[in-house]
Amino acid sequence: MGKDMESKLKAAPRIGMGCWAIGGSFWSGDVPVGYSGANDKDSKRAIDAAWSAGIRVFDTSAVYGVGHSETLLGEVLSDRPDAIIVSKFGHSFDAKTRQMTGPRFDAAYIRDSLEQSRKRLRRDQIDVLLLHLNDLSIEEAKPVFDTLEDLRSRGHVA
Repeated sequence: MGKDMESKLKAAPRIGMGCWAIGGSFWSGDVPVGYSGANDKDSKRAIDAAWSAGIRVFDTSAVYGVGHSETLLGEVLSDRPDAIIVSKFGHSFDAKTRQMTGPRFDAAYIRDSLEQSRKRLRRDQIDVLLLHLNDLSIEEAKPVFDTLEDLRSRGHVA
């Protein structure tokens, strides 16, 4: 971990904002797995209110609203480098149909997912990147760790 990230984490409050709900609707087959009650104007106001209240940690995922949660965070927080962004990968999706398409954790997918997240979040680097799957064997997880270490060494993940 670099000195900049260490300083950022030491200064961060111990509470954050979860951003699943601001992403909006998305589905796993016929099952809705996103929240459909939010609108972008209110979501942006909530992010601003959280920031004003001292929140600096924002938890999202590439899959939340098929990237929409990250897009909203990027719009509001792009000029706030002190924001700590936690995002996740592992659940692939089709943005046109708003459908989850299954778990993916191969190196090419991880790299592409991170690149798309960085674009949506308007950041060169994601502070914390998590695997959003919890049932991988150690054998399956090892290449994931190797890929994440490579991305960290390139400066794409703190």
